[in-house]
Amino acid sequence: MLGVAAAAVLATAGTLPSPEASAGAAAHDVHICHTRLVQDSRHVLLRVRCFRDDLDSALVLATGRRDRAVGRGAASDSALLRYVGQRVTVRVNGRVLPPMLAGAGADPDPSGEPAWWMLLSYEAGAPVTSLAVRQGLLLEVFATQQNLVQALRARDEARAALYFTRGEDRETAITFSR
Repeated sequence: MLGVAAAAVLATAGTLPSPEASAGAAAHDVHICHTRLVQDSRHVLLRVRCFRDDLDSALVLATGRRDRAVGRGAASDSALLRYVGQRVTVRVNGRVLPPMLAGAGADPDPSGEPAWWMLLSYEAGAPVTSLAVRQGLLLEVFATQQNLVQALRARDEARAALYFTRGEDRETAITFSR
């Protein structure tokens, strides 16, 4: 079970940088996902926050169906989980773990742009001794996509940060520091 520190980190939404309105088809010209990762003894949790229209674009591209946009019920949740499973890698103790969608929902951005959060759970089944991550969401959709990962090891509150962009999205071992 997650400790108080881990629960507090995941409960805090944070904000995405305020995007400037663009004249093109997109409602904004900043494409960013912010991920908070918490590693507990046998679990890894990710709270991912992206702009909703960006996730909608990715799901339509991945499925070929407009009715699979986020927040439209069980079928869209399944499509979202499949997409996340293809684009996000969590490797614990040398083994890639499958994601479980523990929650998701709308999260208004202070700029007015609709955002979407999802809580992903990864069960290690054994104490976590090594951890590597790839956060590749939306990199295939937007050339300027940026994915930030802030990681916390719950037992000692050690931290790490990772940054992924198109072409720089290799799975990366997390080395925590205090």
